Amino acid sequence: MARSALPLEGTRILDLTQAWAGPCATRTLGDLGAEVIKIEAPGHHDFIRDFFVIESSALRPYNVSGYFNEVNRNKLGVAIEYARPEGRELVLA
Repeated sequence: MARSALPLEGTRILDLTQAWAGPCATRTLGDLGAEVIKIEAPGHHDFIRDFFVIESSALRPYNVSGYFNEVNRNKLGVAIEYARPEGRELVLA
């Protein structure tokens, strides 16, 4: 059986949000088929990456928060220093 297209397939969303409301909203857009790209600044990650981390000795402890992973499912992620001109150009492109 062929899969039917989701309503937002072909739509790209840049997610510059943090915490709860923004990531939940963009998660929903991803659930509806949009390509969501979460952009964080190097060294200034979304602070909910540190919430509810049970295993702090993990290889990548910044990526083990169940809460962060739940509100950011269906997203691609990248770190861009968008305060710098070249980073701003990347985000706008």
